[in-house]
Amino acid sequence: SQKNPQARAMLVRDWLMKNLAWEEKPQKISPVAALKRKRADSSNYAILACALLRAAQVPAVPLSGFLLTDDGKLIPHLWLEYYLPGLGWIPFDPVLTKGGKPGGFQGKLESDQRYFGNLDNRHIAFSRGYEKDRPRLAGGTVKASGPFWILQDLFEESVNASYTSSWNQPRLVGEILEPQAGDTPR
Repeated sequence: SQKNPQARAMLVRDWLMKNLAWEEKPQKISPVAALKRKRADSSNYAILACALLRAAQVPAVPLSGFLLTDDGKLIPHLWLEYYLPGLGWIPFDPVLTKGGKPGGFQGKLESDQRYFGNLDNRHIAFSRGYEKDRPRLAGGTVKASGPFWILQDLFEESVNASYTSSWNQPRLVGEILEPQAGDTPR
């Protein structure tokens, strides 16, 4: 049994890479069912990586958000962070580490293996960890459905109101500026 938490995290990473295939098509199954199939989509892959790290006594938390492509497209995605005493929270994108390319995403690190312990500037986090909210309105109606990338269990609530809503995927409305030769850092 390994005492070093980084070594335990590496063992989890190695086990995942060897034993769990990644599939791009979103699954409508639980992480446990994905593990039994030995095939997981991006969200189940990240959730299973967190669970295995926690089982190995390495604190871990999922992050949800988006991968930003070169042409400004946002791809919903989950990754995680694990905790090392004395260092803090370490990023780990198990899908990109495995070589997966969600939506054709091309990572900016020189090697897929670098996504274990690093992230590029193309990861935009929306939420960290699973947010368990309680209803705030007495006698209210709660709607608890929405996109997987939000990692929350309570999305809307109302009292004596009838309405419909939709959760659209965010879109990038800014411009990515690349530094030009001779630019002065600000």
